[in-house]
Amino acid sequence: MSLRPTYVVPVDVLGLNPDARSKTAYDYVRDQNLRAMVESATGNVNVITNIVDANVLTSMSDLVQMTTNYTGLRDQARLMFRVVFKDGSYVTVIVNLEHQNGESEVGSERTAAGQLIPADIQQVQGTWTDYGGENLGRMADHMASLGASMKYTGPTTSGFVKGITCSGSANGKTCVVEYMIR
Repeated sequence: MSLRPTYVVPVDVLGLNPDARSKTAYDYVRDQNLRAMVESATGNVNVITNIVDANVLTSMSDLVQMTTNYTGLRDQARLMFRVVFKDGSYVTVIVNLEHQNGESEVGSERTAAGQLIPADIQQVQGTWTDYGGENLGRMADHMASLGASMKYTGPTTSGFVKGITCSGSANGKTCVVEYMIR
């Protein structure tokens, strides 16, 4: 266990093309090319030096050069970047100074309020709420695209999604989507 800083990086800072900059963490989960572009840009030395203080980079570089992997310190010489998309959703990318590209932290894709964006049908389990101003309509569509069976309750034509509760096993996931009048 360790405590290390996470640098918050708006997606615009990465220098991606306009189409990639307009994407969200929902897209990131499903688009391997977008993932590769973000990981590559996050590992770019010009991006890193614009975000991270030179003293931190020097210290981490020294740590990598002086330690062996047996001590476990080499594994600690990594930078954590929270890449924030335009809608506020985000993903954490880990940059190891010994590698050219960053690497997404598994399961770090989150909505603006910090709720998990499932990457596959196995992660569609639990309750998602609109607390924090979430757009759960997008979440419901995403879960349906992963293969969950959706059941809708409440005024679906004139309301907004208040909550989603999913249960089931393996590929037999069922989600109850609760609508509420605005």
